[in-house]
Amino acid sequence: MKKSILAFTLLLCLVLLPVTAQADGIDITDSFTDENFLAAVYDALPKKTAPDPIFDTDVAGIGYLDVSRRNIENLDGIEYFTTLMTLHCTHNQLTSLPDLPDTLKHLSCDNNRLTSLPNLPASLEELYCGNNRLTSLPDLPSTLEKLYCSNNRLTSLPALPSTLEKLYCSNNRLTSLPALPVGLQILICSSNQLKGFDVTNLPLTQLYCQYNHMTHESDVVGFFGAWDNTNFIFDPQRAVTINTQPGCNAATYAGCLAFFVFIGFLRTGLKKP
Repeated sequence: MKKSILAFTLLLCLVLLPVTAQADGIDITDSFTDENFLAAVYDALPKKTAPDPIFDTDVAGIGYLDVSRRNIENLDGIEYFTTLMTLHCTHNQLTSLPDLPDTLKHLSCDNNRLTSLPNLPASLEELYCGNNRLTSLPDLPSTLEKLYCSNNRLTSLPALPSTLEKLYCSNNRLTSLPALPVGLQILICSSNQLKGFDVTNLPLTQLYCQYNHMTHESDVVGFFGAWDNTNFIFDPQRAVTINTQPGCNAATYAGCLAFFVFIGFLRTGLKKP
């Protein structure tokens, strides 16, 4: 009888052992291939310290994560943060981002070395991706309200969602802007190559468009406010159209100027005393 009870007990332990081993979830520690990101994740888990295993259930409930300024090169493992709403990963060494959680509403990935962005979550409301090396942006989600993409290498912007209220796209290489959303309140597009754009009927409270290639204030179509150099700034522009003498243009202006200075000198020298 004792042998039967012992055998039953051993059998029960063997059956329950796998269940007990996985009671905490799936061990995802090795998914964090960047040691600095792994260290940041440990910091976000007050009940965990290295080398404790990190389970998917440990991170599944995290809604806010700030891993800025940690010298991180990749965010592998971020996909396990299945309820994440806010992610700050600024001032790192990131050259790309993995697929992001579908629940994300706020993404700050500025001041990295990003050359592209992945498909953005459909729930995203705020995107800060300035001070990178981006040459294009992916399609923007229909929920986006704020877009900060200044100081990149963008030559164009994708279609802007109707929900967008703030657009910061200065210091890029934009030659035109897409149709601006009817609810846009702030537009900062200075230091580009814009020759004009349309702001008709927009409820703008701030517009900076200096250092572009516009020649007259009327190039900002539909703007009837006052350029007060505080909230609405147009000048100075970078457009150079020098045609002071026949045959001169910006490329040959220096040579033309020297020529006419020389002619003036000759005329002065030939005058009788």
